[in-house]
Amino acid sequence: MSLGDKLQATITELDDAKVSHQGADLPEIRRRKQARAEWGSSIYTQIVDSIENDKVPLIKVTNRTDQNWIKAAVIGKAEFQDTWNLLLSMLGKEKLILVTGKDHDGGGITDWTTIKVKPSTTKVNYRGSDTSPTTSYGKPY
Repeated sequence: MSLGDKLQATITELDDAKVSHQGADLPEIRRRKQARAEWGSSIYTQIVDSIENDKVPLIKVTNRTDQNWIKAAVIGKAEFQDTWNLLLSMLGKEKLILVTGKDHDGGGITDWTTIKVKPSTTKVNYRGSDTSPTTSYGKPY
C-alpha cells in the first residue's frame, strides 16, 4: 500500500466518523468509536432484556457526554452516527420505535435523558439507517 493509499484510507475513516482531519489521532478515534459501539450495544441489550423479562424498558442516561451525543444523534449530527443508525435499525427489525426524552428530579438539581421504546404494528425502517440516503435521522418512514 502506497503512502497515498494509506492517507486516503485514513481520510475516509475520519470522514465516516465526522471528525476533522487536522491533528486527528486515528488510534484514539478508533478507541472512541469502539466505546460508542459498545455503548449502543449495551442499550440494545438492556431493552431486549427488559422486554424478555416482561418489563417496559426505561433507560436513564445520566452521563452528560452520552446525553449530548444522543441529542446530536437524534438530528443526525453525532460523531459515529452509524452507531445510532444501527441501534435504530436493530430495534426497527424487532417492530420497536425508539423514543428519547428529557426528565429531571423536579428540584432542578439533576436531569437525564430517557430512552424508551414503543411497539409498532409493522417492521420499522428508519431514514438514514442502512443504505437509504436521507438527512432525516431517527424518523420512521
